[in-house]
Amino acid sequence: MINYRDFDIQVMEQVSPLLEHFGAEEPSDEDVWSQARKSEDIPNFENILIEMSFDRLESAIREAYPDVSDAMNFEPFVNAADSSFSINGEPLTGGRVNGIKVLEQIIREFREDEENDSAPSM
Repeated sequence: MINYRDFDIQVMEQVSPLLEHFGAEEPSDEDVWSQARKSEDIPNFENILIEMSFDRLESAIREAYPDVSDAMNFEPFVNAADSSFSINGEPLTGGRVNGIKVLEQIIREFREDEENDSAPSM
């Protein structure tokens, strides 16, 4: 058995609460292993876990905020410990970022912009 979750994957410590916030599940070991089996070379299991988690996070955000998600530029970057997830340049992961607060601020700004754009001009 390959124990890939013993590595320090700080980004997952930040992505997991975001997934939980949206009611989305973190990929299981079987999910990761199923994806890894498709590779001809020995894959980086951590990167598979992170990429699958980022995909689920983006889907969860799009589902939760359909009114603004089309205007969002999702920026996942997968490279083991250097991995990050941003929306329109605003990091939801990394350092001491509180991804939920950052996301709520992004949503507020998008909605305010939409309201200002749809307000009649005088």
